[in-house]
Amino acid sequence: MSGYILTGGSRKKVESLRTIAGGAARTADKAYALIGGMARLWYQRGTPLGNLAVGSTVKIAVGGTDYTWLVVHQGLPGSMYDASCNGTWLLLEDLYTVMQFGSTNLFINASILNYLNTTFYEAVDERIRSLIKVATIPYIAKNNTFTASSGDLRAWVFLLSMTEVGFVGGAAVKMPIEGAKLSYFNGHSREAYFNGESTAWWSRTPFGMFDNNVWCTNEHGDYESFSRSQYNGVRPCMILQQDVLVDDTGHIIGADDHRTPLGWLSVGSTIKMDINGNKRVWRVAYKGNPNPDLYDESCNGVWLVLNTIYSTRANGNDCQYAGGVIDTYLNGTFLGRIDKGGNAAKYIKEVKIPYTKKQEDGSWKVQIKENGLSRKVFLPSIFELGGAESLSPYKDGSNLGYYDGSSATLTLKQSGTPAAWRTRTVTSDAQSEFSIDASGAITTCSPTDVIGVVPCVVMNPDALIEDGIIIGE
Repeated sequence: MSGYILTGGSRKKVESLRTIAGGAARTADKAYALIGGMARLWYQRGTPLGNLAVGSTVKIAVGGTDYTWLVVHQGLPGSMYDASCNGTWLLLEDLYTVMQFGSTNLFINASILNYLNTTFYEAVDERIRSLIKVATIPYIAKNNTFTASSGDLRAWVFLLSMTEVGFVGGAAVKMPIEGAKLSYFNGHSREAYFNGESTAWWSRTPFGMFDNNVWCTNEHGDYESFSRSQYNGVRPCMILQQDVLVDDTGHIIGADDHRTPLGWLSVGSTIKMDINGNKRVWRVAYKGNPNPDLYDESCNGVWLVLNTIYSTRANGNDCQYAGGVIDTYLNGTFLGRIDKGGNAAKYIKEVKIPYTKKQEDGSWKVQIKENGLSRKVFLPSIFELGGAESLSPYKDGSNLGYYDGSSATLTLKQSGTPAAWRTRTVTSDAQSEFSIDASGAITTCSPTDVIGVVPCVVMNPDALIEDGIIIGE
């Protein structure tokens, strides 16, 4: 998709976007804009593979060398295929090698299938391999049958069937129906070349009348059967997601959703983030600013609460949260453990959270908005967890969307066992703090009680996720 900027009063299309990383300019694949507290794709380099016309070509390296691949179909070819085949079908333009089919003419048991999904697949550019779909393709399970089977043949790379190549009806009536004709073969040549010479190439379709033979496309682009021991061309096919991007040189550069912004997750979702080398599960508790009357704009982001109890600690001798034992621990030792050596911690916002502060005269007062406590890591308040407003006059927060004050959302475990954990909210007499007991019920505890610590952070929505883990960038 194109991004535009205003310059000189005119809208100009962004042709290329670069960022500075490590003192060097790097081309950016994607850029996101924050709109309403959400990260929205604003610019992406290249064109989605699914937008390319059938007959177009792309480049994918195999064994370190660029090869040209044809777009031979978009979407599902027919009803014989399941959703795993819904994508962009790519067929090598020419032949990769020549080899024997195998010790059987049935593709599911042939050595050529094993070759395609080991030696060949492992030679494909490793950045592309993760984008190839595991396709469940129709196949002939036994000789002398015209009915294709499905469900058992799953492969990253495969050979086309004679039906897919377009040999349907007429003299080809002797061939089994094995899928559906691909769009490319409505008028395009079937000829393919090896070392500059037109060469016959294997299909996956057995010549059923003779257990020894396999149907091929011959050097003239017509059909012919050959012995499985013959050396014929190998023309691999594979299916990629349609949102994979292709740059202006035709090279595939990655899937549009390979790394997704944190802001795309829904409230209640879980995501992992590294703490001290362990991938810990966090809950998306809220997105945005929970209450502009209590929180300033720094709190507008993705609220994450650790989904387990991290450690146990007492808070100190009184209920003063700011500067207490837990507050100091969370913003020192714990913060330093988040994604050490990575970038995720850079996306944790420094926010001003509502908190109750002890005054010089000994009274207590809630500090809100710009007077809130500036921190990166903090304990949730009882009100953020869905506690009733009548619990305390010291209203140091508003309900985060995921929590409803029930045991279903508040029961957390430590080392696999439900346990008690504390909040930052003080009781009306300021002698105790609200906590959650092992059964998930709201209760209170003394500041000297050693119970669970459950950290909370607010992150920028544009922090990126890869393979279910927040990586930042």
